[in-house]
Parts: sequence; C-alpha cells; structure tokens
Amino acid sequence: MKNSVPQASVVNPFALSVDPRDRLLLFDIADDPVYSAVELQVFDDDVHGRGMLVLLQHHDGMVDFYREPGLALERAKFSIGRGVGRWRQATIRPAQLVIADDGVQVDVALRDAEGRRIEIRIDDRDGVPRRRSTLLAPVGSGVERPYSFFLVLMRGFDLLRTSGTDPHIVIGGQERHVASFPGPAWLHRRRFGRYSAQPVIVELNPRYEGPMEATGPAEGISSLSAGEGVRSATLRFRPAFPSLSAMAVWQEAVGAWTLDVADHPALTGGSWRAVRTEKGAELGMEVTRPWQPRGLPLSLKAVTTVARVFRSWPTTYRWSAAVDLTSEPPSMRAAWERTAPVERANAYRLPRLSRRRLVGGLAVALAAVAALLARRRRRT
Repeated sequence: MKNSVPQASVVNPFALSVDPRDRLLLFDIADDPVYSAVELQVFDDDVHGRGMLVLLQHHDGMVDFYREPGLALERAKFSIGRGVGRWRQATIRPAQLVIADDGVQVDVALRDAEGRRIEIRIDDRDGVPRRRSTLLAPVGSGVERPYSFFLVLMRGFDLLRTSGTDPHIVIGGQERHVASFPGPAWLHRRRFGRYSAQPVIVELNPRYEGPMEATGPAEGISSLSAGEGVRSATLRFRPAFPSLSAMAVWQEAVGAWTLDVADHPALTGGSWRAVRTEKGAELGMEVTRPWQPRGLPLSLKAVTTVARVFRSWPTTYRWSAAVDLTSEPPSMRAAWERTAPVERANAYRLPRLSRRRLVGGLAVALAAVAALLARRRRRT
C-alpha cells in the first residue's frame, strides 16, 4: 500500500561539497624519529580565508595540524590517517609555497607543540617547463573511522625532482631528508614529494544525525552538483533516486551512481539501494568503481600499477542511512564504514612494497616504452 506521508516530507538524503584549496605539497621524511611526513596546504578563498595549514604525521598515523591565525577550518572535516592529534593555531613564518612552470619553491618555518623548530626549504626549479598530470591521492585508504567519502584529486600534479638545490629539512636542530622515490634515482630523477597546483577536494555524505530539510524534488533526484569550473563535482544517479515519500511501504529501488570531479567524468561510482519501511526508509551506497589512472608519468604509472591501493581504495567504502519520515521534520542517521582492513599507507606514505616488486614494475613499464619506440622507428 502507499504510505500516508505528505509530499511536503520529500527529502534529499545526500550531501556533496567541494572544499577550496589553492595549492598543496606533501613529502615523506626518511629519517626522523617523530614525524613520517609533512603536508603544506595553502588557502586563498572567502570560505576559509588566506593562509597556510601545516600537517605533521607521526609514525603511528596520527596527524597534528598547525594553522595560521585567521584561517576558519572545521576540525571534524579532517578525517585523515588514524585521526587528528594536536589542533593548534601557530605562527608560520615564512609561509611560502610557490608552484612555478618549472618546479616548486618552498620556504616554511614553525615550532611544534614540543617547541621543536621545523624548517623546510625546497627548490627543484630548473628552467624547464614541467608536463604535469592528475593523481587521485589515496587519502581515504588509511582512515579507520571515515567522517565522509573524501576525495583529493590532485590536478596539476608532479613529483619533486632531483634538480635544483638539495632540500633543507631541519627538525629540532637535526637535518632530515626527503624520502627517496622507489627505483633507481638516475632513471626517474624524482624524490618522494608530490604537489598539486589545482587540488580539488570533494566530500560526499559526511556523517550525520539530525533533522532533514524537505527540499528534494517530488520526481526524484537525478544529480547534485557543487563548486564551479575546474573545482567542481557532480553526483549522478541512474535511474533517478526516488522520492522516498512517494514509495510504497516495503518497496525497493536500486540503481547506479557516478561521481564526476572537475574534468574527470565517472572518477568513481557504484550502486545505490533504497527500501521504504513503515516509518521511513533504509538507504545504502556501495563504492564499486576503482580509479583508472590516465596520463601519469612513467615512474608513477609503474608505482600505481604495482601498488593496487592507489586504484582500489575507493571500493572499500560503504554508506548506510536510516530515515525517519514520521518525525517533524523528517530525520536521518547516516555514516560511512570501511569494508576492508585499513591500509596504513595513504596520501602521506607509500604502500609497503618489496624492492623486487617495485623494480619489477619499473622494468615492465620501461620494456613497454622501449617496444613502443622500436615500433615507431620501424614505421618511419
């Protein structure tokens, strides 16, 4: 039978947002007993303000956050690694991260909660314009209790080069070093640092418990969009997600969804399900579509091929929600969960791989390139 909930109770259970960042850089530290990685995020927008955020990851996966005064940031949105450690305002001077056509220049200094002075100076510019690509950072692979389905698409992406001057990394008066990129340095000429000139940070369905607004269209939801231009995202449903109040009790609806991010259609996606109950509805979303890398440089293509976590981590997320349409206003309780063991490697650290597998992956990629060049020579 049809339910008796009025059409005014039509609700949209989905939330999609794009969180602005101007640019970012992160690198692994090879030899510090306290910190395993550093990330620098630069903000320049009307939502967060203008300034720098420095993330320091510990070896146990906890991440400390140090932000410049004036930045308006929500702690709950930073669901990274094993969770947020320290969350502090700090004086960061200098606070320079410049991404030029021919490389990157960094000059940053601050003190951590224990009073250790941290100095970071990096300059890999060499006068040669870089050919950059796009990488989906595996941030979510290391999150134990996800706050949301969190995607960081690193447009204008590149790795730190061994050109320029040697990085100057000092922590507590001790010189430290940027971790080496896998494989022989003479071949790839890279360090394990990466940066993005146009990051797109997308958040889908953050954890929620509370009232819902009656804003969904009566005919169902075919798509939702957020952001604009190259920093935008669109969630698409096929068929349209139904109006819950229009469904019959115990009626079930299923379909597929995809998520477009910037100029990357169907970056990921999966299946959705809705079951109408006597009081409301039970909803679910499965992520089944892995990321398909495109246009990566040879060295990174080899790593993302050998380390499946770069491509498959989105498929370990599942969302479920319980909607109560009898309350006034309607309410919902929703959250994400991981469907596979947490991979400690994430956007901060390279997955643990044997040297044999890494070198093997590089060798396969090089052999493929050599074969392609040989075929081209024969044709000419």
